[in-house]
Amino acid sequence: PDLRTPEQCERAGGQADRRGVLGAVRASPDVERQVALLHEDAALGFTRIYLHNVNRDHRPFFEKLVPRLVENFRMQGPA
Repeated sequence: PDLRTPEQCERAGGQADRRGVLGAVRASPDVERQVALLHEDAALGFTRIYLHNVNRDHRPFFEKLVPRLVENFRMQGPA
């Protein structure tokens, strides 16, 4: 269901457990794992991939990830 208010998001988030979340989305702090997963996506024919980092401190992760993405993929700026 759509969550329309911050309160609804809080309630829904409180019901989520780690195993359930990781069963539904791919999540890993490992940059090499992320690169491998993105290669799998590209092999399936995806030409555009959007990344979302749920960590509150985005900079360190993306400082490691972006150079590896540039090495491995043809990069295109935001649409």
